[in-house]
Amino acid sequence: MGKIKVIAKETGKEAKVCEIENTFAAFKEFVGGPIETHDHPAFEDIVIYYNRDKQNLSDEVSIMLGVDRDCIFGKCLVVKQDIESDGESVSLTKEETETLLQDLRERGYVHVNVTKAEALNLLDQQRMILREMKKQENEM
Repeated sequence: MGKIKVIAKETGKEAKVCEIENTFAAFKEFVGGPIETHDHPAFEDIVIYYNRDKQNLSDEVSIMLGVDRDCIFGKCLVVKQDIESDGESVSLTKEETETLLQDLRERGYVHVNVTKAEALNLLDQQRMILREMKKQENEM
């Protein structure tokens, strides 16, 4: 099938662009177990592959998905799917990788092991700050 360009994210590490064989087996080997997928909350054609068992066994967050309070634990792959060809995995473009790397910097936790409870607390704090900022803007 050939290799495709994806983004790999591991707990406590920066997300990075890599090439991986475009096979289910290669994705499964990278995440280290049975695969589950989650649609990216901000991009229609992007899917996150992760280890389904890590969701139950690990408490170290790799990516916080946002308002729905979902978290991805352990290693994961961020992969583009070609919607027009029945969801086949395809390489990310240079522009897509730059956009997604920035997005993952904002959603991910690097150089620290953050538990789900800590991640949710941080999300709640962020929401509170944003509400306060919006309130102050409206008062001006």
